[in-house]
Amino acid sequence: MSFSHPYGSYNVEGSFNDWVRVNLTAAGLPTWMPSARLLFDWPESYLISGHSGHAFTVTHLGKPETIQRYQGRNTISGSAGQTVMNLAQVDGWISKQQAGAAYNQRLRQMGGMIEYLFTSGREIEIKNLYTSTAAPSGIKALIRLNPAQGQTIPNPDPINPDYFRVRYLVSYNWLERV
Repeated sequence: MSFSHPYGSYNVEGSFNDWVRVNLTAAGLPTWMPSARLLFDWPESYLISGHSGHAFTVTHLGKPETIQRYQGRNTISGSAGQTVMNLAQVDGWISKQQAGAAYNQRLRQMGGMIEYLFTSGREIEIKNLYTSTAAPSGIKALIRLNPAQGQTIPNPDPINPDYFRVRYLVSYNWLERV
């Protein structure tokens, strides 16, 4: 039998990423955006590619932290557990060169998509990715999302002056049982 920890951060981060992938475009796409390019965890591929010159990125920051331990670490049914939280950074990136004079408007539209995503959904079912990444089963546990908090950042990106971005931090938590 292979190792599996259904409530662990591997399953939580994977479930979070899949939920973003499925729901980012739920309210539709702006007319200038043929599809939503979405990259995860500090991508090594080119950030901006394609004719529309945009990308979204999702990165989980740090390692999960315990924020609450129950007395005796007892949760329900005699299980031990604790509430764990982490932060995700969700960015929208645009190439000023490819977007031209519309870069600021497009960047704001991307920010609106991120804000809508985390306003429209507050809970994500945790799936067991140890059993399957193609069709994982749910474990009847939830990730609880907090609203996305927009962060001021320098634009353009100092490393690549063609890239402008919007950044949002999202805190989330779950009950980790052992």
